[in-house]
Amino acid sequence: MTTTDYFRIAMQKRMTRKSILTYTMIAWVIGCGFYAYYYVSSILSLPDLGQGYVQDWSFQLLMFFIFRFPLLLIVLIVIMVVEVMATKNTKTM
Repeated sequence: MTTTDYFRIAMQKRMTRKSILTYTMIAWVIGCGFYAYYYVSSILSLPDLGQGYVQDWSFQLLMFFIFRFPLLLIVLIVIMVVEVMATKNTKTM
């Protein structure tokens, strides 16, 4: 094979913008899941929590979605905008 053949094969296997954004979204969802688990488990492992609803997983998960999730959503939007701007002038439509 010549160099042009390798270049042609590489161009055929390029990721499209849609697949790049899809993989980014999948990685973000997995990362949010791990971060939510870490957030809730680290809060529940504190020794000085009061009794009642504060020690419940569902309450701590609700607090995660109220206070942390909006920030993660902003980060996702910024990453998506950067990826779209980076692939704007390339042939990855």
